[in-house]
Amino acid sequence: MTDPIERAHLVATTRTRIRHQLETALDQIANHWHGAQNPPPAAASTGSKKPKPGSRLPMPLDPASAVDEAWRTLRSWGQLVMEERGVTVGPRTGHTPSCSRGCTEKHGPTGKQIAQWLALHAEWLSAHDAGEYAAHELARHGRRLRDIDLGYKSRRFQIGPCPEETITDEMGVTEACTGGLWALIREEDNMLPDRVVCDHNGDHTWSPSQWAALGRRMGNPSADEMHREMTRMAGHTSQETA
Repeated sequence: MTDPIERAHLVATTRTRIRHQLETALDQIANHWHGAQNPPPAAASTGSKKPKPGSRLPMPLDPASAVDEAWRTLRSWGQLVMEERGVTVGPRTGHTPSCSRGCTEKHGPTGKQIAQWLALHAEWLSAHDAGEYAAHELARHGRRLRDIDLGYKSRRFQIGPCPEETITDEMGVTEACTGGLWALIREEDNMLPDRVVCDHNGDHTWSPSQWAALGRRMGNPSADEMHREMTRMAGHTSQETA
């Protein structure tokens, strides 16, 4: 049986981690919202192949879909906070930056406005049963909007199931992650993947220096073989998208 003091410490540590993830994701969304709505020409005109049946992509591929899905997610979490906290003033109404002083017209909130409002409630949301899921979901949107704003175009290919485990409750019980791993290559780099990410949990990310360890966890004991496989798949993907 877990010691009460240890459990309290685990709960506090978990909530602090989730609050930090929420604040980071919401800050990223707010900072890149306008840029994602007005992406560089290369990002706005990007075409992409449809995924193969049964595969999953971490996020929508085109900027308009990414912004729309991020707004819907923000709105959903905003409504949850308002309803469960009994808040009467929030992201359901607001003014746009172009409103004149004394404007009485009600406008739908922008994604940036909702993100900034949600950040004020990050501590409460971090203690909610769905707090960790919210952090992961918002982090995915934040990364996607950042990449669109900065003009990053990523090619991606799936390399297998995620070998990580996910904590399911405050007692520290874990279960196997249900996500898939994707290797992402920014087209301006045209080299090896700059990271491997899980499409279910944004915390499950591996840099090139961690590929050897990732390969062993996926049943591939050879670091050289893992590197060769990444190189082969990157080259194949480059030829397909050329």
